[in-house]
Order: sequence, then C-alpha cells, then structure tokens
Amino acid sequence: MTINRSNPNTGQTVPDAVISINTALKQLEDDRIADTAGLDSRLAVVEGGRSAASPWTKLHTNSLALGGVARSSWPSASSGAFGQVVYGGSVTLNGSAGVTVTHNLNLTPTPTAYLVIVQCNDVTKLGLVGEIAYTKTVTNVLIKNSGNTNITADICIINLNP
Repeated sequence: MTINRSNPNTGQTVPDAVISINTALKQLEDDRIADTAGLDSRLAVVEGGRSAASPWTKLHTNSLALGGVARSSWPSASSGAFGQVVYGGSVTLNGSAGVTVTHNLNLTPTPTAYLVIVQCNDVTKLGLVGEIAYTKTVTNVLIKNSGNTNITADICIINLNP
C-alpha cells in the first residue's frame, strides 16, 4: 500500500505505509542481489581472456584488437594507426608543380616505409583540390594535386617500420 497524497483521507494509517515502503525496499534489495549474482557468474567464465560461454566472445584481457590487428600495446600518438606518427604539419598545395616537404626522418630499417596522409583543411575548398598523389624519398615527399593551387592542407607522416 502506498500513501495517497492527492486524497489524504483514505483511511491509510502510518504503520500500513511503513510496511508498504519496507516491502518495496526489500524487493529492490532482492533484485540488486540477483543482478549482482548474474554478473558475477558471467565474469567468472571469462578466464584467460575469452570463453565460449561468455556473452563477450571478443573480450581479451591481454591484447586490444583495432582494425583487425591485435596488440598488447599501441603507440599513444596514433592509436589504431599502422604505425607511429613521426611528422605533422601544414602545406600549401601547388597543383601539378607540387610542393616538397623535407622531413629528414632517417627511418630505419626501411627509409621509405612511411605513409603520407594529406587532407585539405579548408571546407570552402571542397571539390577544388582534385586528386592528391605523392612521391616519397628517404628525406622528403613531393605532394601534387590535380585541382587548384594555393589550398592549405594538413600532412601527417606515419612510420611503418616495425
């Protein structure tokens, strides 16, 4: 029984209301205990990182899978990327003449094992950049675009060496 606040003269006594509240609190406590027990039993089957009985069949305690690659640790500079970010900056695209970015990174063991990401950072130039291509060497990268010139872009170089 609950207290009827809109019609206080229903004949409900204070002891009845207390009993009703105690019953509701007991039910809430029983529900909490049941939920906790269910969670504990599910967590108990996740031993060694994975269990077929677990609802989380892809859960690993000793590695993290990002993009289909599982590792025990990821570079903090670029979680989920192919490697570690080693250079970042801004360039002004210069059409087919290109723009040269000198990095002198001296990456080892393979000096040209790096990925270049170029992205226009001016939304008013959407559709004007054209396609972007680059040629990389040990010390620099030549970036060309098939569209307009004088468009600023961000550049990121990621080391792919192990």
